[in-house]
Amino acid sequence: MGSHYARFIVRFRWLILAFWLAVTAAGLLFLPSLSSVVLQKQTNYLPSSSPVMEASQLADRVNPGKSGHSSAVIAIHHSGGLTPADKAYFTARMNRLSNSLGNYGIVRVVDAANTPYDRSSFISKDETTEIAVVDFPHGDVSTQTDTALANIKEAFPKAEVPSGAQIYFTGDVPIQYDDATISQQGVEKTAGVTVALVLIILLIVFRSLLAPLVTLLTIGVSFLLSSSIVAWLVQYHSFPVSSFTQTFLIAILFGAGTDYSIILLNRFREELTNDHETAADALAVTLQSVFRTVLFSALTVLVSFSVLGLAKFGLYRSAVGVSVGVFIALLAILSFTPALMSVFGRSLFWPRRPMPGSTHPPSRIWGATGRLSTRRPWWVILVLIVVLAPIASLFTDHRTFNPMNDIPNAPSVKGFHVVAKAFGPGHVLPTTFVLRTNQDFRTPKGLASIQAVSSALSAQPGVTSVSSATQPTGKPIREFTLAHQNQLAANGLDKVAKGLHKLSSGLSSADRNIARGDSGLHQLSAGSQQVATGATALSGGLEKAAAGASQLANGGQHLAASTRRLASGAKSTAAGSSQVATATQALANAIAEWSATHPGDVGNPTWQQIEKLAAVAKQGSTEVASGLASLSNGTNQLADGTEALAGNASALAGGLRQLHSGANHLTTGTQQVALGIRQFTRGLTPLSSGFRSADTGLAQLDSGVTQISTELHNSSHAAIDGNPGFYLPASTLEHNVSLKKAMNAYISPGGHVATLTVTLNDDPYSLQAMSRVEALQRVAETALTDSPMHGGEVYPGGPTAVQNALNKVSTADFNRTVLLISSCVFLLLILMLRSIIAPIYIMASLIGTYLVTMGIVQVLTIHVLHQPGLSWPVPFFVFLLLVALGVDYSMFLMSRFDEELHHGLTTRQAMREAMLRMGGVVFSAAIIMAGTFGSLTVAGVTSLEEIGIAIVIGLLIYATVLLGFFVPAAASVIGAGHFWPFARRETDSDGDPGAETPRKPIHSQT
Repeated sequence: MGSHYARFIVRFRWLILAFWLAVTAAGLLFLPSLSSVVLQKQTNYLPSSSPVMEASQLADRVNPGKSGHSSAVIAIHHSGGLTPADKAYFTARMNRLSNSLGNYGIVRVVDAANTPYDRSSFISKDETTEIAVVDFPHGDVSTQTDTALANIKEAFPKAEVPSGAQIYFTGDVPIQYDDATISQQGVEKTAGVTVALVLIILLIVFRSLLAPLVTLLTIGVSFLLSSSIVAWLVQYHSFPVSSFTQTFLIAILFGAGTDYSIILLNRFREELTNDHETAADALAVTLQSVFRTVLFSALTVLVSFSVLGLAKFGLYRSAVGVSVGVFIALLAILSFTPALMSVFGRSLFWPRRPMPGSTHPPSRIWGATGRLSTRRPWWVILVLIVVLAPIASLFTDHRTFNPMNDIPNAPSVKGFHVVAKAFGPGHVLPTTFVLRTNQDFRTPKGLASIQAVSSALSAQPGVTSVSSATQPTGKPIREFTLAHQNQLAANGLDKVAKGLHKLSSGLSSADRNIARGDSGLHQLSAGSQQVATGATALSGGLEKAAAGASQLANGGQHLAASTRRLASGAKSTAAGSSQVATATQALANAIAEWSATHPGDVGNPTWQQIEKLAAVAKQGSTEVASGLASLSNGTNQLADGTEALAGNASALAGGLRQLHSGANHLTTGTQQVALGIRQFTRGLTPLSSGFRSADTGLAQLDSGVTQISTELHNSSHAAIDGNPGFYLPASTLEHNVSLKKAMNAYISPGGHVATLTVTLNDDPYSLQAMSRVEALQRVAETALTDSPMHGGEVYPGGPTAVQNALNKVSTADFNRTVLLISSCVFLLLILMLRSIIAPIYIMASLIGTYLVTMGIVQVLTIHVLHQPGLSWPVPFFVFLLLVALGVDYSMFLMSRFDEELHHGLTTRQAMREAMLRMGGVVFSAAIIMAGTFGSLTVAGVTSLEEIGIAIVIGLLIYATVLLGFFVPAAASVIGAGHFWPFARRETDSDGDPGAETPRKPIHSQT
């Protein structure tokens, strides 16, 4: 196969070269640029089924068309305190944005000027910082949003900012923009450094000018073409992409592609030193020898990155584009590079020309490690375990999920820290909870449910404030809280208590007046007795008067009964007392008329006593009426109860009319008058007792009302000390303008979706904040279930919830994808090596390298670089790269080992020979790969820097320690079992009898 393919390459070399150059040029001319596509499109890191993604989609239903899909925070900061000039400047600029939303590409501006009821959310307590929020109509990754952000920045030229003040742009959009910009700049830096490093290393390895240029030309063509194809797939076929795609494409193609080119060129140089008639023959042997090795090595990388297409996590999936690049690079290395090799021949290694008979120096380092490992394999393995296991145990997977740690010096990150210091870390990037039910949140029951959830969240530790439709400023709307309504009720009961107190005073006064009237009636009774004795002529009239007085007494009894019902109404008592006063006045008038018609009796002392008694009765009844009038004013219900007293007073008036009609018989009726007066006196006594009972009852009622009022006052303190409660009358929904605005801002038009904004006092990207979001979601779900709605769904949103979801999805994908990648690499090793045992210890060497590397990198990151932890994507990508790339070097070694075995050498001899032959190649390849990933340290992105450092450390450990000691030691321990289950007899290196006679090793050092 090698000779036929080599003849094809030699024959059509110019056509092959022209084809590759033409296709690459066409890709550059007609396909999109990957750099521009990455800036315009970013694959969602989370699957659409994630609750966080559902929260984002549901939140878009709230205030549609008036709220944005992304936002930015603009801040003005003056360390010495904002001056009036600072505030005036900032307000004027924000007004300019508000008045020209379309010109700046924004949909809304929210600041202190247009939110006067919530100024504390925009001006810090120390008065050093004021912020405003602008909303964009598009997502945070889009050309339109980038243009709008640029327009806003132009509205705040540095030259016009007041002296001492600074303007910052932070929040989702500026942070994302800075991340994309810095990442793109990092790609350009990485590309330049990578090309320079590869060129320098190739010059050192080959000590030739053309060989490095051939390699760089091949990799350059592969990179340019694959970049264009990946960009086309992203633009028109929704291929996953991120800022990592372009970076890894550069690192992998220039690293792995150069490695494959090195093994090809190195073998070609070796074959040129052998006895071949032409360079084409040397090329044929070269392709036949390394074709399979290059193919399987490239397949491990291609398959490993292709598996990422099965991942759910968008960032992992975005690296699948590397597989496209590896595939194109493989085709180029197996066609474009051999075509160039056939063109240049021996001149490829100018100024040196490999000639038959010249030798290539073996690897002294691997020669020494190979001899030691094959002679004392168990000791070597034991020492490696003792030394490396403690280092591996240092890796605890302590990670940080803060994307701002990737770009610590970005302007948006500096702005975030300024605002976070002034307002709290959770103020710039709050958490959102989205509620969804089949019922209507735009009802009293719905709003009460929202308030129940808001109150439950507000009471949780770590929560600074909660904003919702019922508390848009972070506090419940005061007039709709039960605490406020209880306060109003308490104030009303205070007035009732005062009225009851006045009513009680009136009853006491009436009781005193009745007592005075009782004393006067006793005098009247005594005088009547004297009249009866001295004026018999008047007895007949007085008998009728006594009969009237008897009826008056009966009326008094009815009045007493009526007053016993005083507790049920003071109104009837007041009305009755007024009629009593009228009746008493009528009695006085009757006596006066009697005096007028009987002038002869006027001088009678007894009659004068009667007149005096009438006057006293009149005065007493008037005072009683006055007191009962006060009682009537105190309560309408009490007044209504005295109607019965009016009827009794009417009966009394009838009796008095009879007294008037019987005045002619006064002398004869005086005795009856005296008797009647005594009965009347006895009737007034229970009346007085009734007034006193009523007074006592009113006092008790007053005390109870006062106690209720006190409790209502105390319950109103819940607005400060506890849950203030919430009640909204249905009529208010239609008429309260402020409530309508709040509902429009937090509730969807259909009423089925509501949002709550929660500000945490933790760093929004900290593990504490992420765990707190999970706890808050459970609290919200419980509160919604216990609310008048009795259930619904709660979705978390915002940066903290997104990072928490990323943590879960990436962790699940890490375990699943690592297993798939390991399985694929293991199967490829089995196919290539035709063995199961060898792939096992090779995989063990790769996994051991990964654990040791991560232990070292974690210590460096936390204790040397003083980072809070490893960037969260680092462990996965380091595993992927170390396994996918590290296995290449195992394949380089093991393919040569297998080749030497086929030459008749024993296992140990073949391993030593392979290490001598391949040591320089593996070291060169590892150094080049380490150099390409080491260039990531200039990218300016922390996660890429950590990945670069880890790959450099890992490859050096693998190339010097694991491949240098563990793999040859394991191969020596396995011995003949290397080919299991494909049995093969061989002679031990120590010359076990009965074995085949091995071929003499090429190098005497073996």
